[in-house]
Amino acid sequence: MGEKKAPITRGRTGTGERHQHPGPQTPEADHLENVEVGGQRLGRIQDLAGDGLAGGELGDYLARGHAIACATQFQLDVGLERWSASESGELEERVWLRFGKQLAASPLEEWECLGAVGSSGDRLTQLYLRLGKAVWWSFGAVLDRPSPEMVRKDGRGRSGRHSKLGLLRKVAERRCEPDRRALRRALRAIRARTGKPLDG
Repeated sequence: MGEKKAPITRGRTGTGERHQHPGPQTPEADHLENVEVGGQRLGRIQDLAGDGLAGGELGDYLARGHAIACATQFQLDVGLERWSASESGELEERVWLRFGKQLAASPLEEWECLGAVGSSGDRLTQLYLRLGKAVWWSFGAVLDRPSPEMVRKDGRGRSGRHSKLGLLRKVAERRCEPDRRALRRALRAIRARTGKPLDG
């Protein structure tokens, strides 16, 4: 009898190479934290951008896809019927998908970033993002699309203007209050897009 071959498992890079994959499947956003090809662990996708094994272009594409996966909380192990946006049924999830696509498709330098911090003066409680002159995104306890006037009004209500947070790469380094559900989700997507550890 011939040598028994290892089964083909769902490759994390889509190569379809034969390799053994230990442990249970986890959400796709976590899969991209530790990429393996042919049994060789390459590390986090963020580290592939400057690695000769993948090249800068592939690393950038992976980071963009990782951002969408984190924004939508994509689950690799759900049924195929759940992969269609039309099947999601929830307006909020379709809005998250829109944010993820915009984050993935746009240059990092074109985002305007405003934020407010809590009484500790360190952790974010609210984050406002805008790509160019498009509509604002607001992340706090919930996700919202406020008007420019609402952003200005909220800033006045917090005893002063919102702080400018600089580029998205700087926003990715910030932490938020634990009860800010939408803000925490947005920060994970931003970290994925900018190549930072998800829970940094």
